[in-house]
Amino acid sequence: MLNGIIKKIVTKNPRFWVGFLFHDIWSFRNNVQTIRKGKNIPKSCKKHGWKLDLYNSYWESYGSFIGIDAVLEEKPTFPHKPLGVFISNSAHIGKKCVIFQQVTIGSNTIKGSKGYGAPYLEDCVYIGCGAKIIGNVRVGRNARIGANCVVIKDVPNNSVSVIRGIETIVKNEELDNVFIANTPVLND
Repeated sequence: MLNGIIKKIVTKNPRFWVGFLFHDIWSFRNNVQTIRKGKNIPKSCKKHGWKLDLYNSYWESYGSFIGIDAVLEEKPTFPHKPLGVFISNSAHIGKKCVIFQQVTIGSNTIKGSKGYGAPYLEDCVYIGCGAKIIGNVRVGRNARIGANCVVIKDVPNNSVSVIRGIETIVKNEELDNVFIANTPVLND
């Protein structure tokens, strides 16, 4: 009963409570991981007490998910806060990594598929907004992943991955790009 009440209170405003109780999310993350290791909780357990619920609620308040079991060698830099960032539980993120908004670092969980597993990012990786790094890939030290790239193969050290070429279709007539909020209903 008391745990349920505490859970409701702290998950209402997770950013406040994380700051109030633990100063920042990173020290809170370390605290939750220490508790989980002490109780030998398998990675498959999604829920374990109000602290893990608060941790997950904190990231949800940014529209994000950073798995408690993801290995983060140190706090990544989020230039635009962790808005829309997804890092799977099995991912590994090296030191001094820069991660922009809407980035996915996700596991391929389809057994038997070519890229089964989770990404491993070495130190000093720079990931542009909207990039997706999926499956068992290694991103080398000092690599740069450009905006909106989809990485499904290993990226060597000191390299830049970009999307090349955009086809542009030029129209002869002026285009009308007015947004119509409410589509009128036609009566037959």
